[in-house]
Amino acid sequence: MDSLPVELVRLIFQYCDAPSVRTLRLGAMRYAFIGYEYLIPAHFTAVEWRDDVQRLHNIACHERLRGAIQSLAFNFSKLREDFVELDLNQHLSPDRLAMVDDFWYNVSWREEVSRDMAPFHTRRDTVEAALRRLPNLKALEVTFNKSPHTADGLGDLFEHYDLQACRIQDDDIAVETVTTVISALQNTRLDSLTVDHLPLRTFASPRARKIWFGSQAVFGNLSRLDLVITVPNDLGPSRLQRAVLSLGEVLQLSPNLTDLRLGFRRYPRHGSQKFHVQFDALFKNHLTLKKLKNLKLECMSCTETDLKQFLLRHSSTLERLRLGGRGLEAWGGISLSEGRWKSFFTSLRGKLTALKRLHLQGDFESGRLVRFKEKWAFRASTDEDWNPLDGPEFSGRDRPGDWVGYNQDSRELEKFLIDGGPWPILWGPAFTTPDFTSSPSPSPSPPLLSSDHQYALNGLSFGYQAAPMSSAAGQNGAHHGSDLPTSIISHRPHPSSAPLSGNV
Repeated sequence: MDSLPVELVRLIFQYCDAPSVRTLRLGAMRYAFIGYEYLIPAHFTAVEWRDDVQRLHNIACHERLRGAIQSLAFNFSKLREDFVELDLNQHLSPDRLAMVDDFWYNVSWREEVSRDMAPFHTRRDTVEAALRRLPNLKALEVTFNKSPHTADGLGDLFEHYDLQACRIQDDDIAVETVTTVISALQNTRLDSLTVDHLPLRTFASPRARKIWFGSQAVFGNLSRLDLVITVPNDLGPSRLQRAVLSLGEVLQLSPNLTDLRLGFRRYPRHGSQKFHVQFDALFKNHLTLKKLKNLKLECMSCTETDLKQFLLRHSSTLERLRLGGRGLEAWGGISLSEGRWKSFFTSLRGKLTALKRLHLQGDFESGRLVRFKEKWAFRASTDEDWNPLDGPEFSGRDRPGDWVGYNQDSRELEKFLIDGGPWPILWGPAFTTPDFTSSPSPSPSPPLLSSDHQYALNGLSFGYQAAPMSSAAGQNGAHHGSDLPTSIISHRPHPSSAPLSGNV
């Protein structure tokens, strides 16, 4: 093996895990020299319960190791103290609960260790010195919503059960933390920036705004920007407007984006009410991102006209469009405060000339009057990388981010928007769009089975999705085989579930 060319040896190291790299380097002095740079993985994750800030600084100061890090994630998430009691006991088998007990014991002492360390925002100089010395850093993520702890056999726990495991961070500390990271990036040219649970309060702070606005070099080079923004309920109207306008200024600093994701969360939880976005304020001066190919908008409210005009400005470049997402407890769709979804999609048909893919997930509604209300629920059919979620491993409640009643996906709507054809039949959890082609009835009869009929029984929620009946089926009082209701069983109560009363 000593005669192998350097390129082949490097290729071998690329496919080795960390223990294999260390073992291979012990084989020969030549391998030890070549494999030195593979001691550090290309992705570095910093968590609070380890002194990863100092470790990152040490790597950055090492002449041969500093070039290994290409992507960096700062994970400031903290698990809820009641995570085990409220969420896990009712879901897991005794064997897995024993694993969780061990896992939670480790979490407890890690939290104790993290309390003895200096807060991240007080170590700005160390962070800045480290980031300045990473020549190949291209992607950075800051998250407050991803478990910082892993354990064998529990890797799927947080996603599989769609649990809100991470507790909400103090807004003031989160603002200082994110601002410290942005400040440390002043001279770094990134390709990708992700902030999951970025407080909107950040842009209401004059000091934070100054730092963000002074980071033109960072945002001007970005090709991917992923922001999930938390909106507090105690932010007054004037400060809220100033914060939204400032967020728009940051988007103005990013003209080279090819991928953009904007999501919003209301804290404390505000029921099903979504944050209303005025596109004229957020995308000032009819902002057009001339390279935009991938767009995701999640958990927000807007008008049909605003959303339609924004998409039409990017019709020549936009290739993949995702509306909605998991949100909070999977209700991450979009609401139209004015206009209707059917009108929206019909008017866009054939006009988004570059569009290749469309994906909807979550709750979509428009209208306030029951008779004219549109309300649809979509489950995910692809993951964030557009890989299909098909097969038995993703069926029913095993599909990440889905609740009872999410038994339709957006593939038919995608076909309608891109390829044309008739308007697809869409089912909603409560209401559907009325059919204006038939004769109106002054007192319509109630349906035989509501489109989302829920029974709560012994902690289980049974959701029956009614399929549309043909006219013949309606007259004969029977369903055809293809129109039989689909039953989905979930161990997690649906928001519309009600206690069982009377005889069923």
